[in-house]
Amino acid sequence: MTYDEFFTAVVGGGVGGDGAGPSPRSPYEYQRQLAAGDWPDMLDIPTGLGKTAAITIAWLYRRLTGDDATPRRLVWCLPMRVLVEQTRDAVGGWLAGAAPLFEECDEVVPQAYVLMGGEVDAAWVHRPEHPSVLIGTQDMLLSRALMRGYGASRYRWPIDFALLHNDALWLFDEVQLMGAGLPTSAQLEAFRRRDDMPVAVPSRTIWSSATMRTDWFRTVDFGPYAASARALTLPEADRRDARVSMRFDAPKRLIAARSSPAGTKKADLKAYLDALGDEVVAAHTGDAPTLVIMNSVGRAQELFRRVRHRLADDGRLTSSLLVHSRFRSADRAALNDRIRELRPDDDAIVVATQAVEAGVDISSRNLFTELAPWPSLVQRFGRCNRGGEHGGPGGIVHWIDLATDASADLALPYGREALDRARELLRGLDSASPSALPPVDEPYDTPHVLRRKDFLELFNTEPDLSGFDIDISPYLRDTGDADVQLFWRNASRQAEQRRPGRDELCPAPIGLARAHLKTVRQRPLVWNTLQGEWAHVDLSEIRPGQLLMLDTGAGGYDTDLGFVSGQRGRVDPVGPPGVEEEPADAMDRDPGAAGEFVELAAHLLAARREAAQLAASLPTVGAGTEVVEAALWHDVGKAHPAFQTALLEHAGAGVDRSCLWAKSPDVGRRLHYGVEVEGELHARRYFRHEVASMLAWLEAGAGGAASVSEEALGGGEGGEAGELDDAAQDLLRDSDLVAYLLAAHHGKVRLVLRALPGETEPPDGRLYARGVWAGDTLPPVSVNGLRVPPVTLRLDLMQLGHGPMGASWSARTAALLERWGPFRLAWLETMVRLADWRASAEGATAR
Repeated sequence: MTYDEFFTAVVGGGVGGDGAGPSPRSPYEYQRQLAAGDWPDMLDIPTGLGKTAAITIAWLYRRLTGDDATPRRLVWCLPMRVLVEQTRDAVGGWLAGAAPLFEECDEVVPQAYVLMGGEVDAAWVHRPEHPSVLIGTQDMLLSRALMRGYGASRYRWPIDFALLHNDALWLFDEVQLMGAGLPTSAQLEAFRRRDDMPVAVPSRTIWSSATMRTDWFRTVDFGPYAASARALTLPEADRRDARVSMRFDAPKRLIAARSSPAGTKKADLKAYLDALGDEVVAAHTGDAPTLVIMNSVGRAQELFRRVRHRLADDGRLTSSLLVHSRFRSADRAALNDRIRELRPDDDAIVVATQAVEAGVDISSRNLFTELAPWPSLVQRFGRCNRGGEHGGPGGIVHWIDLATDASADLALPYGREALDRARELLRGLDSASPSALPPVDEPYDTPHVLRRKDFLELFNTEPDLSGFDIDISPYLRDTGDADVQLFWRNASRQAEQRRPGRDELCPAPIGLARAHLKTVRQRPLVWNTLQGEWAHVDLSEIRPGQLLMLDTGAGGYDTDLGFVSGQRGRVDPVGPPGVEEEPADAMDRDPGAAGEFVELAAHLLAARREAAQLAASLPTVGAGTEVVEAALWHDVGKAHPAFQTALLEHAGAGVDRSCLWAKSPDVGRRLHYGVEVEGELHARRYFRHEVASMLAWLEAGAGGAASVSEEALGGGEGGEAGELDDAAQDLLRDSDLVAYLLAAHHGKVRLVLRALPGETEPPDGRLYARGVWAGDTLPPVSVNGLRVPPVTLRLDLMQLGHGPMGASWSARTAALLERWGPFRLAWLETMVRLADWRASAEGATAR
């Protein structure tokens, strides 16, 4: 099948993406070029010409035709939620169109997954060997690429990190809107190209914009690569296409608006918004939409109030909409539906923020826009007479000057210099048609650049003793406060509350959220991962990406206006509360231990089999033997009396208590760990069986006390390890790597081994960490191919320096990070965790 035939079959006359309306049944020439040859580094194509379709359909075609240079995961990283929603809808249609073609070739059909605030489909990590499309906001995706995934359990961070840096094709779209996310994306691409930080599977990045500048990418580490970066631009054949010229030459008269603010005093802003409201309503013709784009949510909300009141006073039936990023997901979805339903002849006034700057398919006759940096203005102009729909004189763009010389605050969230440059360009133009606009010549300010040292420090997911993490928000955005996610519930019944559903969540800047809570004298609740419960938090402790539960009486939200700091009154919850389960992210919870009774030996064998199959289908970067060995040993620590006591706490009389179990149907969500000595139960709070597994390995596995057969390491019974069989006879190459993979297989113990606040301390002062006490003894574990004798556990390696067990745990893990690099180490860690998850899903009982 040729690419043109494939494109036509996939698109099928549907939506072409980027607001292009009904897709042509034949691709543009630049779209053909994407499907052949090497991937470009940059895509510099005017808006509305199907960039989303170009990348997605080219990726699908390359995957279907077996192109080894095309990664399994296509990652759409977008600066705004509205772009995520639009891309999700378009990609879903193309995947449906491509599905029969993949099935015909007996290939796995790619699936799409969404990651944005309030909507994170976590299923994408379970099958990394299958092709998939990830679509998310830069906050959600880049935070995961920095090992600090917003809205995700910290114990899932390493998996997301591994799969986003290996076998992934990143597409950063509308990069002119990304702020600090742009240099961060360039730095991450540079790190993946370094010889001392190799990836397990090649990945690459493409940046896309209609206002591209190559010097934006000259960061400290990507600079040497930027000089030779290849950009794909619109070829001459496409420029002659009638579909393109209609957009390029669409008439748009450019004039200065009469209204403008004289300063930032309350009286100045009130007078400005009063005058602008009158001007907008007077200019609205009633036979086409009018769009107003403001630079701040607060000004947009106030202008919307005035427009709505003026329309009511005049008795006009014009519909009015307010669009910005601070709505609950359910309300925002309804707004997006109304925007999509707008026709070029509808009687509607839309007041919006930068949220409509890209990706929103709206074509207004009159467009009002506050002064903004030139790349942003070019995007905004594209929302007026978008495809030449409005005949006669076409559209009119009214640009609103901001007196930045009177007050620098009027420039926010932009810099004064960028607005001054844009003003000079506007004063020399009388047309906003794409063909009349000068090229973008805007420098990119990069105040916060991610350095290699900063990046490596993020590999450690352990919070400090106060519970705080490294703040990554300066590497994600530079437009003010980072967001938190708010939802409203009956906070007096916090113990009963489940995690919120996506429709409940409302993004809000941290600063405004704190100001509102201070005004209404409320403390929010956050999920405490250590305690496994909702707990009040001081305002100073709120961090980016957190989910904050507010009481329904705390105010702060209006269905028409969105989040409004300081507004009082009751906020009704959305839908049935607690539609989602609580996360498995409490330190002393083991959700994988719940299920039918499964013998420990059966689970270990199942995990080894799954690891061998993974190793046969995915690159193991020379550590396949260690991955399979770690999977075989990963739950040996469950033989610990504390774990067996917890599993059998409510077991019936028919359960064989002499057997070692891996799972039990009665453990519920929280296990009560303890060791019974002379009839007395000694609690082991925060017990982690993976620490016991790691210590047992260092004593009996790496030390050679365990009896290990070829069946255990290589193929063996049901193993299917393939190439690993030849290595099974050899000594393990990296016993510390196996130890790390054992400790890290739940993401709760990784680079650091230390006791936690509130742990149960041994009465005799011996060393302890994560519920394991020095001197604990594991009973023998017998598995087909593996015999582990009774093992006495030592914890000397949690101390600094070189002790009886050799190097300390921190020294060992630091050496592993240096030797393997963060991308490969996380990849191997993920393979063992996936093997455990798949084995747990089997639920098979040993015979």
